Amino acid sequence: MRLKYFLLLVFSFIFIIIAVFFFKTTFQSPQIELNLTIYENISPDVKVFVLDNNKKEISTIDENDFFFLQQRGLPKGTVYGFRIVDVNGEVIKPVYETFNAKTSDWVEQNKYYQHIRTGNQTVELLTIKDSIGTIVARTNLLVLNFDEVIRDNCSYLISEPIVDESGWSRESKIVNCVANIAVKFKRADMCGWLYKIFNITNTDDCIRNYAITTKDTSICDLASMPKSRGFCKAKVTNNWVECRKISCDASCAMEGLETQQDLCIQWYAIENRNATLCNEIKSQAYNMKEICLNLTTRS
Repeated sequence: MRLKYFLLLVFSFIFIIIAVFFFKTTFQSPQIELNLTIYENISPDVKVFVLDNNKKEISTIDENDFFFLQQRGLPKGTVYGFRIVDVNGEVIKPVYETFNAKTSDWVEQNKYYQHIRTGNQTVELLTIKDSIGTIVARTNLLVLNFDEVIRDNCSYLISEPIVDESGWSRESKIVNCVANIAVKFKRADMCGWLYKIFNITNTDDCIRNYAITTKDTSICDLASMPKSRGFCKAKVTNNWVECRKISCDASCAMEGLETQQDLCIQWYAIENRNATLCNEIKSQAYNMKEICLNLTTRS
């Protein structure tokens, strides 16, 4: 028995050593950059892009974001590399490795260009021949600490009353503030910082505000439950029928599909003071129809 536990301990130790080694070799920059003589010859037919995890083009990232680099326009087989420089021309991430140009939609794995310091940086694409690196394209990249951005812009709201004289809650003000920042940087996932910074668990309001402002119903799919996703889309499209279009997920084990559809309709009817819409509610749960009628007819 003791031998069994000893062997388990040894294997665990070996696994940890291998995992740490893999992490370091995969995600840390190598110690040696390529020794290149750099020239510049910008080509209008060649572009370099920064892509997010969904392979969408982006120009702003959080300093901890993972991203991809992509070239378009180089002839197939061309050897190339990337580097990152700051506004003063200082090279902060030199060329560490080279690639061979493939199809125009090919995306390289990013091993070495993570954790770029904050500021306005520039990603450069270089063709490589022997020891000559020629800059053929570049693109701007704004690197921020989103945590600091949100704190700097929204933390003052913590001193607001829980509910002010106009009926606005402190939480709703913070949610609106974060949503506005998310829209500014085109990053709906910034709504996720609400809990981390302010201990606010309801990110659905932030997502909905983002979707309404941008008129992008696809953002609504980030909401937590079908009823919230439907309500979000109903608000964006000004059409309560979106509530009927929702489909089940795991949350239907707690609230059935009809209940969630009707809650969505109730919320929409109350916000729009539409008593007629209350009659579309079919579920008997939570006295939804009665509450809907009471709130939409209240003077």
